[in-house]
Amino acid sequence: MKKEAILRWIIYVGAGLLTLTPLIVASSMYFPFITGKAFYFRTIVMIIFGAWAILALYDRRVRPQWSPVAWALAALLGVGLVASLLGINPGDSIWSNFERMMGWITLLHLALLFVPLAHTLQAKHWRWLFYLSLGVSVIIAMIGFGQIPDPKKPRIDATLGNPIYLAAYAVVHAFIAGFFKLRRLRLRLAAGKSFWLDWYPYIFGIIAVLNLAVLYYTRGRGAMLGMLAGLGIALLLVAIFERRHIWVRRIAIGAVILAVVGGGLFLANRDADFIQSNDVLASFANISFDEGTAGARLDVWSVALNGYMHSPKTMLIGWGPGNFNYVFNTYYHPELFAQETWFDRAHNVAIEWLVAAGPAGFLSYLALFVTAIYLIWRKEKGEKNKEEFGVLEKSLLTGLVVAYLVQNLFVFDHLVSYWMLAMILAWVHGRSIHHESPGMLATVKGWFTSRDEWLSDEARAWVGTGVAIGAAILIWTINYPGHSQATTLIEALTHERNQPEQALVYYEEAIAYDAMGTQEARERLTNAAMKMADDHGTTSDIAQSYFQLASEELEAQIAAEPEDLRHLTFYGDLLLSFGQPEAAVEQFAQADQMGGGQKQVVIFQLARAQAAAGDSQAALDSYERAYQLDTSFEEPALRYAAALIQAGESDEADAVLEETFGTAAVSSNFLIQAYINTEQFDKLIPIFEERLQNNQGDIQAYVNLVAVLLQAGQMNEARQVAEQAAEIFPELDGRADELIEQLQENNPLDQ
Repeated sequence: MKKEAILRWIIYVGAGLLTLTPLIVASSMYFPFITGKAFYFRTIVMIIFGAWAILALYDRRVRPQWSPVAWALAALLGVGLVASLLGINPGDSIWSNFERMMGWITLLHLALLFVPLAHTLQAKHWRWLFYLSLGVSVIIAMIGFGQIPDPKKPRIDATLGNPIYLAAYAVVHAFIAGFFKLRRLRLRLAAGKSFWLDWYPYIFGIIAVLNLAVLYYTRGRGAMLGMLAGLGIALLLVAIFERRHIWVRRIAIGAVILAVVGGGLFLANRDADFIQSNDVLASFANISFDEGTAGARLDVWSVALNGYMHSPKTMLIGWGPGNFNYVFNTYYHPELFAQETWFDRAHNVAIEWLVAAGPAGFLSYLALFVTAIYLIWRKEKGEKNKEEFGVLEKSLLTGLVVAYLVQNLFVFDHLVSYWMLAMILAWVHGRSIHHESPGMLATVKGWFTSRDEWLSDEARAWVGTGVAIGAAILIWTINYPGHSQATTLIEALTHERNQPEQALVYYEEAIAYDAMGTQEARERLTNAAMKMADDHGTTSDIAQSYFQLASEELEAQIAAEPEDLRHLTFYGDLLLSFGQPEAAVEQFAQADQMGGGQKQVVIFQLARAQAAAGDSQAALDSYERAYQLDTSFEEPALRYAAALIQAGESDEADAVLEETFGTAAVSSNFLIQAYINTEQFDKLIPIFEERLQNNQGDIQAYVNLVAVLLQAGQMNEARQVAEQAAEIFPELDGRADELIEQLQENNPLDQ
């Protein structure tokens, strides 16, 4: 076999192996659903690119050519690099972290994949590549369906680790299956053959239905909206441009009308029982821009846009990819308290690129989709393309592109979705170029020259050897530190409970790799140190060893990323756990200042440290400030009311509770502990009576109420409740008096 054929087969096999990426779950690595996929993907891509680079030395037909899509991808890659280097945290922008495994390095690998696939794969190769990917989607669907009965997983995620990741995957493959089904039917009709006995369309139809079922069980509203938008656009395009088959056009027009009528009926009956009883339909019917997920998205987008306007620099080149956490912390809205504490994504990829890389990044990202649609519909001149698409196929491909973009307006990209996008773009680009042309750099005399090649066969062999060695070195350099860090971190977590000394060695080793997961390793080390303090005491040797290492590493993290307030909160928690509240106050106060005094969670931590340091008034002031930021939230009200009770201001606490809950008798552990500390046991009675009312079958609810009544001096009432419990629960066997005596001797509410 010639070397060119071997190199081509490496590319073909590598492309096929990439379709297995969604199946990879590396339980030996930290974030097993993410890291394993990323290291596998990067390794295969680098092998493919190395094989292509060597092949391009010998075969000018595979050398790169330009297209609008290629220009858009190159622009995004270039703008992303500049924004990363000039951003607030270049390290995170380039390398990302274990939780995401994105960064510019992933964008680079997508470009390195785009070039070989677009210039090497022919029509038959693309067909089999998509067939293989569709087959893998069936396996993933089966895995996802196996999760449906699991009450712990109301939304399936299969092997992707996140329902929204699986939803995006299902949408793309549903469209691809639909594309090949329609294409097969059109070709059979064009050839005058019957399509009823052709089994291919049935298989594609089944695969499409399976992926739609997966989408349904992920309950991913963003992906569903994308699917609906994509199908709507596809039908509209068929209704407008289909001329050859009038009956097809009429079906499309009817489907558009039916969709409009169906949407109207859905909105008109959104409160109907049959809609509200279905979780998925209800999630759409109950969408509100003022509350819930939709409201939170608007709030986060507002934060993002404020961040974009932060300075002339951010308006020009952004904050850098992967640095949205800085934007979120700087422009945090107190209204976001009920949402996630540490948003690191804008949940809108277009806006995220605007914030990350400015207008150039925003336009480059959107250009990927605009140019793809342009190439799908562009008419090629010259020799007729054997893979010429009809209106049906073009419309459905356009719908796929639209669906991908629309769903990304509500979520964020990830490795698998980016891989699918790169494949689609490479496919569209490959169809638009003439593979017999010399390439985009053919005018440059030398390696890319179309004739009179500058390099001799011997020189090509040497260059090819250098390319192979270089690819191997890059695979090792890019992946080994992160891979080793991820596996070592898992070893630390595995040994933490039974072999804490060995776990500490693993933590130190993981951090020493200084790869993309260093921050996460330091945070896990900090959590482990606080657990050691709880389990073994703060003065124990093992706890002190953990404390010393965690302190050193957090100080290093703060020094490396001084503008990230998250590190300060971790350090404050560590100091507080080890009996250093004054030092903890300094860390939390600085974090509070960096967050503009708007982040309730940080203020809670500050108040807790102030109370531990003996400054009760400062703690009370902090709790009040957190509450006043937005009085509609329950937790700030409960914490503030508890602080008021501790300060002897019960009337004011009752007023706060009345305003928020409509009653002062609120079942909350914050309040219960405050009442116990101040010996206001009478205040506990209505709380525990309510708990008993809601838990009639729980013996502990009766015992707790008896204990409260005894502490409040209400012996008769306590005896009545004890006798009720003795009659209901056989284990008490009528021993109400014995229960009373036990609680009198050892009441859990005693100080």
